[in-house]
Amino acid sequence: MKKDRVLIGSHLRELRKRNGLTQKDVAEVLGIHENAYSQYELDLREPTLSKIIDLAILYQTTTDNILNL
Repeated sequence: MKKDRVLIGSHLRELRKRNGLTQKDVAEVLGIHENAYSQYELDLREPTLSKIIDLAILYQTTTDNILNL
């Protein structure tokens, strides 16, 4: 059974830009390489639950909002 992917890359990009941050800034907050974060925005890689929580804290929003639910 194939699992459905939640595509959140464009939403992450919008949140980042709205907050005036670079991919490098966000990657540093998350403790990951800039290239790994770039893959989140390109929907090539899915952030872990802990990274989704960190993003919600960074953007002062809910995890549901990060997941675009």
